[in-house]
Amino acid sequence: MKKNVLAALLIAAMAMAALTGCDSSEPKQDDSSSTAPQLEVLEQFGDLSASDAEYEPNGSYDKYTVIDYALEDAGMTVRVTASAKADDSEYYLEYAFFGDDQLVVCDNSGNISYDKSGFMADTTPGMLKHIQENAVWSAMPDSAPVLGTPSSEQGTSGDAQVSVNEPVYVPEYTKVTYDIDFLYDIESETITNLQQECSEKGTVVTLDYTAPAYAVNEILGQDLSVEKSVSVYLPYGYDESQQYDILYLLHGTGGDEKYWLLDEKTGIPTCNVLDNMIQQGICKPMIVAAPNFHSEIKGTDYKLTEEIIADYAKKVDDSYLKVKNDVWPEFFQYELRNDIIPLVETAYSTYAGGDVSQENLIATRGHRAFAGLSRGSMAVARSGLMGNADMISYFGSFSGVWAKFDDFKAIFSESGAFAQYPVRFWYNGNGTEDFSAEDHINFHNNVMAELSGKFVEGENYALIVKNGAAHAYENWIVDLYNFLLVSFKDS
Repeated sequence: MKKNVLAALLIAAMAMAALTGCDSSEPKQDDSSSTAPQLEVLEQFGDLSASDAEYEPNGSYDKYTVIDYALEDAGMTVRVTASAKADDSEYYLEYAFFGDDQLVVCDNSGNISYDKSGFMADTTPGMLKHIQENAVWSAMPDSAPVLGTPSSEQGTSGDAQVSVNEPVYVPEYTKVTYDIDFLYDIESETITNLQQECSEKGTVVTLDYTAPAYAVNEILGQDLSVEKSVSVYLPYGYDESQQYDILYLLHGTGGDEKYWLLDEKTGIPTCNVLDNMIQQGICKPMIVAAPNFHSEIKGTDYKLTEEIIADYAKKVDDSYLKVKNDVWPEFFQYELRNDIIPLVETAYSTYAGGDVSQENLIATRGHRAFAGLSRGSMAVARSGLMGNADMISYFGSFSGVWAKFDDFKAIFSESGAFAQYPVRFWYNGNGTEDFSAEDHINFHNNVMAELSGKFVEGENYALIVKNGAAHAYENWIVDLYNFLLVSFKDS
């Protein structure tokens, strides 16, 4: 959204409204409604349209807007659907933040009366100020669902109390001392130094492609395609005559293909880490491909609403699928296998040698890794370990799993689909202040209890829980460093 343009439009609209409501022959009335502009139902909010909204507005309120807000600490942008009272006394803010769906109710100063997850107290005042200064408001359409206003004592399902800044629950687990020099401190001097500019810099290029909209097509019975891009890091001195290992690296809910390699706040330091680790011999020179797991068809009627997702989740018996952002990590396995890997490994020199047949990609699986953060980590479990372990040997889960353990266990059982494809290493990273820790560590405990023959700590498996680390880039860049310590060692 173009802030300056929107601000100018709002100032002009306010000025016109003030002139219209002013009469020099009469005393000025203390009635804000006489000068407030009458809102119309809009389809466009600056650069965003109503169809770009990730959540429907709440018809219990009088007006709404759709607006993007940059969460600088997390290195991501969230798309907010904000509903508000006509007098701006109360706001209802809904948006997706990595692996969690956020809902906040606050007054016009940002004081929170309801916080669905309990993590947004620090974020809300700045977000609200941005909305108040930049939003283009629409009258509430008659079709908007009337959702009411949740109370501070009631969760969205009416069965749980939600407290602001509720502590993260970290389940008990057996702590193991590894022979690998993993980092446990997000403020480590090692990771700080690696984020500095390197004298031997790799390059980042972008590949565009068209892929089937796998999730939309399967769930809605369509045959649609989506235009997408993948960012690709080529190491310093990249030479077409050499073959390189390759890492496929995914963003989270609010990110895209730019997050890891091109974004100013997260991409630049990540590239510096890659450059320095390669220059210092900490890891091998490698190619890193950063795709985008989102595959929404914009500007059409093919929306995956919560009702549609609920019906699909019931059909496939998967309680983890609640909103459309949950289905992208599930269906990404087909795009990764059929579109992204063949695209990238045809364009650049990997151990596939340009032969991207299924047979050859399986034969060269030891030179391929897949990692991701938050919902990208969900994709690593579902679309990587459970979907493409015949083509990929190394996996990195940074903050969360969100998969059905029984299904996971079946795939790696003696008669499972990937029984003959050993995982060379599965790295798991999380933090004591990360809301995904409970899910992730519970899954870890199940793996250790029931799949210890397949995943042996220190040999092809590790869990690193960093003290004080939250659901943020500072956590994940350490995970990336740790993951690269164990990737491609046997290739």
